[in-house]
Amino acid sequence: MARCQTHKVKESTVTQKNDAQTDSRELIEATELNLQEALEGSYYTIRGAGGELADWTRGYDNLLEERGIGRPVAWYHATGQQINEFAAAAHGGAIRPDDCFPADLNLLFFPLEGLETLPIIFKIERGDVWFDDMIANMRRAR
Repeated sequence: MARCQTHKVKESTVTQKNDAQTDSRELIEATELNLQEALEGSYYTIRGAGGELADWTRGYDNLLEERGIGRPVAWYHATGQQINEFAAAAHGGAIRPDDCFPADLNLLFFPLEGLETLPIIFKIERGDVWFDDMIANMRRAR
């Protein structure tokens, strides 16, 4: 288990609403399997999304399409607490407290498959990360 401060994270409503600007796509709540796939697939990851998460996914979809990168096939959501626990398990024990995310932090991520080009420059411009790099950089507590 992560040696991070944890507290009960309130359930969020993260289903996008159908409107004229976007089709209805569900924001998928992360599971152990999704997180493992994100690790193995080096998913694009946004840390610290606030407000309406559907606004984030819709905004990123639009920006990625404008840049000719394409549109993600799926969006996933996890909390900092979920990521802390996943990283601790991936590292075979607790992670250092300095490397923990706040338990209620929102992280959004999507697979790279289906995109027309890799969003490397886009990622750098926005300060986003690859999921596997994020987990690798969360160091194991000694």
